[in-house]
Amino acid sequence: MKWRFHLLIPLFSCLFFSCGSSVNNQSNLNLQSTATSSVNTPFEPWAAGMLDIHHIHTGRGDAAFMIFPDGTSMLFDAGAARQRTTKPYYPLYPSDSLSAGAWLAHYINQVNQKTDIDYAVISHFHADHYGHIDSATTWSKTGEYQLSGITELGDLIPIRNMLDRGYPQYDYPYPLLNSGKITLDNYYAFIRAHEKAGTMKAQAIRPGVKNQIVLLQHPESYPEFEVRNVKSNEWLWMGQGDHLVQYEFNPPLVNTEGYYSENPLSIGLKVAYGDFDYFTGGDLSGVDDYPDYDIETPLAEIMGEVDALTLNHHGYHDATNSRFLKKLDPQIAVHQAIHDPHFQENVLTNIASQEIEAFAIQRGGHIEEKLQALIDQSYLSTQGHVVIRVNPGGSDFNIIILDYGSSYELTVKEKFGPYQSR
Repeated sequence: MKWRFHLLIPLFSCLFFSCGSSVNNQSNLNLQSTATSSVNTPFEPWAAGMLDIHHIHTGRGDAAFMIFPDGTSMLFDAGAARQRTTKPYYPLYPSDSLSAGAWLAHYINQVNQKTDIDYAVISHFHADHYGHIDSATTWSKTGEYQLSGITELGDLIPIRNMLDRGYPQYDYPYPLLNSGKITLDNYYAFIRAHEKAGTMKAQAIRPGVKNQIVLLQHPESYPEFEVRNVKSNEWLWMGQGDHLVQYEFNPPLVNTEGYYSENPLSIGLKVAYGDFDYFTGGDLSGVDDYPDYDIETPLAEIMGEVDALTLNHHGYHDATNSRFLKKLDPQIAVHQAIHDPHFQENVLTNIASQEIEAFAIQRGGHIEEKLQALIDQSYLSTQGHVVIRVNPGGSDFNIIILDYGSSYELTVKEKFGPYQSR
């Protein structure tokens, strides 16, 4: 086991507001972490030279906000799925007083160094990654689009550059606009409105390149930092230069009834800073079982080791296969679960066998005993926003668990590290 010093800081319980569902927040005794106590410690702001990666918990989907070493910012996904009646999601977090998009804006405004966001990337077109629209969804003030997920967040905090897998035609794997996908149509209307107003530029992710998402403030000061687009749609980076290889969907991605899954089309990014490497890939799959495909295995061969990653597809059973984890060999994994079924035996076993230290943004109260034993073996935290803070130069990093205090200000609940980058 890769032992490290872990500073554990208990958070005051929320005094006046609901803080979501009750969970067991005991530290993992099997990991024998060294513990030191403190009380309601304020979160230290980002400073020049740091790389911060905030995995934000709302109970409605994925969202990760990053502040690069020079202050350039990037949001990866802004989920706002509708509550399900089967396999229900966790409660809206920290309370139902605001929507998911508004809670994301509230969080980002506490940690962002500016009043806007430089880049926003939508990994793929599922509600828990960019929002859900129906007839009851609130309209924007202009009446041009409705507000959910990224469209609500983009009305609250200006987004300068929007990137996704399909702009501007949205024609893969077939023409998607005006085809009954009202959330996508609404998202496109949001982009067009902000383009017309001159407040946003939109473009499709170009897989393979490292000059599309770049430092915008002081790039000359951090030559060891880069964001590499490693995957989008059917294209994978080959691992050298900007060369690509096309993934062959077999059986065909679109079946005879016209159905396909968005998950295998997810964007994947690798963020590198000195010796530190991080991967995030939306809902990429790792099994050959239509409508899923094993894209993880060839992608892992290309990327090599990373220090940290997010579990693909929220840690569900169709992703994060053993070959993927062995090749990437992360020290830590962030689990963006949004309901208890996202804790799956095969993935938890893979994590344990690789001796990875894992951090979940939430765990509910309906986990089977055998799964709980695996969680106890590997997870150091199962409640709170998970922040990866990479220190200047990228030689080491810490994991900081944040939660909301009595006035919804962010406070430190636990701190783990330092981990040495490889």
